[in-house]
Amino acid sequence: GSSYTFVVTPLTEGPVTIRVPAYAVADEAGNELATDAELVLRVDTTRPTVTVDGPTALVMTAFDVAVTFSEPVTGFAQDDVTVERGTISAFTGDATNFVITIAPDFTGDVTITIPENVAADVAGNLNQASEDATFATASPGRAFAEVREEVRSALHAAARSDLEDLGSEQRDLVRSAR
Repeated sequence: GSSYTFVVTPLTEGPVTIRVPAYAVADEAGNELATDAELVLRVDTTRPTVTVDGPTALVMTAFDVAVTFSEPVTGFAQDDVTVERGTISAFTGDATNFVITIAPDFTGDVTITIPENVAADVAGNLNQASEDATFATASPGRAFAEVREEVRSALHAAARSDLEDLGSEQRDLVRSAR
């Protein structure tokens, strides 16, 4: 028996159908193919993308970030996440959506990146890298230090006002006692 091979070059992603019509071929004995023979393949050459989202306000404790792939992937693990100025304290997720808890070390802003080629889709396409995601962090002490003068001025003004009110009340008492 003879066998034939051919190359199919898809024009776009998606389903590609290879069809041999009925009676278009016959075996060595002359028996023709009585019904259409069809093979459908799915072409996928798109690399998954990944985003990292988290809090937009100043962070002073551990916080969660959402890591979202554009399609289901396999092979993504905690060790694949790059974290600057923090550590991962929890990692959960499914094939597309992951939640990562970050414990900042409070030496500066935390930056999180998912490198390229750490996860693959069902077709074997490796992921693209995420953009760097940066989150502003501050320890409570550092945050207070930044507003210390403002707090001191407000307390000083409130104390002065209270003393003036107390002095005024005492003057009124002295006047009424006379």
